[in-house]
Amino acid sequence: YPVIISRADDRTLREEAIFKLGLTLYLQDEYLRAIETLGRFRRNCASSPLRPEVDALLAEILPRQLERYIAAGDDLAAVVMLEQYRDLLIRGDGKWPFLPKLAHAFTRLGLFERGCRVYLYMLDHDQNIEDAEDLYLPLATLYFDRDEYAQAARYAKTYLERYPEGADSQVLFLLRL
Repeated sequence: YPVIISRADDRTLREEAIFKLGLTLYLQDEYLRAIETLGRFRRNCASSPLRPEVDALLAEILPRQLERYIAAGDDLAAVVMLEQYRDLLIRGDGKWPFLPKLAHAFTRLGLFERGCRVYLYMLDHDQNIEDAEDLYLPLATLYFDRDEYAQAARYAKTYLERYPEGADSQVLFLLRL
């Protein structure tokens, strides 16, 4: 594909080769190179008829690469990539298992407000009440650590109302005091 991309005179053929190169890289688990290739496509071929397919493929690859970055402890790279492609991720279904880890990554980088926003996003979009139970303690703790006691108490109270026998009920009760 790189030879076709560099030598083809026909723009449509070059665009198709770039897309296929990105797809091939993705299938070979080279997510970062695929994202870079497809990202250049988005910048250079914005009016291409393949743009929706490129965006769909990027939306498929991005969560996997973000998970890799977070697992490797490269929080800054994960946050930068998230910001670069946030528009694609927002258009997706919003159910990504890496979101709690992303919230921790924001916190480790000192971006407490962003960490809180990720937890709030998960609370707003979580259809499963049992899964939401695990979000209140880290959220309330973040607010408490930032000296926002009213917000910490608010989420502790909400947790205690919804899950009076929950695993974190004692800790959140003490936090609320």
